[in-house]
Amino acid sequence: MIASIALRRGLARWSKHWVLLASTCLTPLAAAPASADDFGLDEPAAEGSAADSSKEKPESDKPVTVNEAGMAVGYQQGSSGMYGRFSGSDKAGMVSKGWVHLEDRTVKKDDGTFFVTFDARNIDLGSHELLEDGEARLKMGQQGTWTARLNYQGTPYIETDNYHTLFRSDGSLQNGLAAKSINTTSTNAAGIARASQYLAVEQVGTRRDRVDGSFSYKGIANWNFTTKIDHEHKQGTKSNSFMFINNNYFAAFLEPVQYDTDRITATAAYTRKLFQAQLSYVFSSFTNTQQQWVGSSPFIGTTRANYTGSQYSLPPSNTEHMLKGEAGLNVGTYGRLNLNTRVSAQIQNESYTARYYEAGTSRVDGTHYDGLIQNHFANLVYSDRLANDWTVKAAYTVDHRDNNSPSYTLSPSYRGDTGTATWNGSGGIKTVTPYSFLNQSAELESGYRLTKDTRLSGTFTHTDKQREYSVTNRNTEDRGELKVRSAFGKDVSADFSVGRAFRDAQDYNGNLGWNYVGRTTTVERELSHYNYTDRLQDQVKGSVTWAIQPELSLTGSVSYTDNNYPDVVYGVTKDHFLVSSIDVGYTPVSGINTHLFYSYQEVGSALEINSSSANNGVDWKLQTSDDIHTVGTGVEWQLNPKLKLSLDDSLSFARTTYGITSRQRNTASPTATNTGTDLPDTLTIQNSLRLSGEYEVEDGITLGLTGQWEHLMSKDYLNVQEAASTSNTTSQTVLISGTGDPSYDVGVLMATAKIKW
Repeated sequence: MIASIALRRGLARWSKHWVLLASTCLTPLAAAPASADDFGLDEPAAEGSAADSSKEKPESDKPVTVNEAGMAVGYQQGSSGMYGRFSGSDKAGMVSKGWVHLEDRTVKKDDGTFFVTFDARNIDLGSHELLEDGEARLKMGQQGTWTARLNYQGTPYIETDNYHTLFRSDGSLQNGLAAKSINTTSTNAAGIARASQYLAVEQVGTRRDRVDGSFSYKGIANWNFTTKIDHEHKQGTKSNSFMFINNNYFAAFLEPVQYDTDRITATAAYTRKLFQAQLSYVFSSFTNTQQQWVGSSPFIGTTRANYTGSQYSLPPSNTEHMLKGEAGLNVGTYGRLNLNTRVSAQIQNESYTARYYEAGTSRVDGTHYDGLIQNHFANLVYSDRLANDWTVKAAYTVDHRDNNSPSYTLSPSYRGDTGTATWNGSGGIKTVTPYSFLNQSAELESGYRLTKDTRLSGTFTHTDKQREYSVTNRNTEDRGELKVRSAFGKDVSADFSVGRAFRDAQDYNGNLGWNYVGRTTTVERELSHYNYTDRLQDQVKGSVTWAIQPELSLTGSVSYTDNNYPDVVYGVTKDHFLVSSIDVGYTPVSGINTHLFYSYQEVGSALEINSSSANNGVDWKLQTSDDIHTVGTGVEWQLNPKLKLSLDDSLSFARTTYGITSRQRNTASPTATNTGTDLPDTLTIQNSLRLSGEYEVEDGITLGLTGQWEHLMSKDYLNVQEAASTSNTTSQTVLISGTGDPSYDVGVLMATAKIKW
């Protein structure tokens, strides 16, 4: 009753301010703070009940009201799915949106301690609906006793707005294309021309709508009980490709997305000065009402008895039960012991569906999957200060996945690989095996303070990974790292670290995956998976911060990782990663702040592969390099206490290069018919320029004007192709994923106003 009266009083107090919203403006909503109910054990918790994040000590007995609201009206010139990829703003034209923050709490002793806050951003003022990336949050409670929350978030993702495909998302053919009407047995050019005239341009992307609510009760000393329920709906499409009968016939299609995820969490936390513990139960459910996508074949070459198309399996519905336990214990003066454990059961029991072209025929030995995976995880960490200058930390982690799902057999697909050289026996049988693993790691870290401003630390980690039904049944890795951190006077601080790791893949057999399903050929035996095989890794990291003068500062960092795979004959033999940046801040005069930054990123790899298992085959080498240069500048000028101007500009240049060479096996050079030709470089240039100004008309009322221009230029040899291409042999028509040129020019001009009361 008290809470209800306080809520009505707070809402009534807000109502007189709604008339001001018509003249208010849009300003980005601050990122949501971490939930007060989150339980962290990295540091000791305070004794007694955990304080609510909204609890503050009042400076006076007057009610505290800090409310803000705003709106923005503007125009967007140009549109692109790439520009609006994460915001959903892919349409040109007028834009109007608003945001609001409302807060009320009582602080007088006789008025209780009820509080309520409401936040919303990206409110569409035209349709009175939340935009694609809108958010709303409501929070209320009694300080120190209970807290309730209700949140909504919309998250868009636009993969592309010019995807070329022959199919609708339901599997039917576009633009009147009849099933099995494209003649692939004529010529490549004729087949491609036949297919291209039916291609449709579609937008590909998804939208997530998430609603969650929670209630936390802290009315019992040292205890906190929390219940949380959230629901997420995801819908849309994503790009994919599909093969009909064999790899001579495949095409791009839109995979339908229609998912619902529900999660219920119940938590009890106990907090004392020396000991903290938390126990949680989590139930999650994933539902996909569509089990498969069925596509009609457009190719004449796929004509066989009863065959009109094929189906693609979609993610199955499943559930999970999880029990989590966390505990922290303070040991002695500086010691800390943390334990984090969880056990879970993942259940998936959807029924099998008959193949689209073999109605009524079961191809597996069962009617449903009856899958069950049990997971066990534990992490134990102890840290302590052994002496004034010595610290030590030890940790052990075990992660066990026990797959108790049944192993079942599957007859061959309609493609019908019947040769004994390809599959065991006539017709062959594929056996699906339940994959399990046991991962363990032990870590020891020690630190020593050499001087007042210099600290040296070292870390050693041993990891052991055991797998079933994998190309290697065991990997072990030893990793060591040394780090030094120092301050050189009061103006310069720096840190530097070096690390080395060696991974040992025991009994590696790259062809084992094929062997498990009955394939006996040995072509792939020397092709290694680089993420499973032996690896030698070297890492170097460093950073520096330098206050050159009171008005001039510099920060910089660099990180380099080099990987070599010594036992790889064919596959990725080495790769490297480089990330570096520098930022300079300068204040030439009071009121003007400037900064200039530059960053460079590089990823390089070397791949080697053979054309055949014959002794006189050809070895191909591919060297790839991706590098990104980004430079930017920013200026902020406070002309006077009421007027502020800012200018930001960033320019990025990205390039991918390919180097292809070939060599006739057992010779020094390639044959004339096997000479590698480099692919064209791909180039991407992006520039973003933003100019804005804010003027405070009077206390609490601010007007603003913002202009932004963004340009993207993409030069890729694939951009000039539709979703049709030729293959290496004649009399085949191949349809590939067809995303057109993503380049764009977009300009936005927004007038804003903001009020605070």
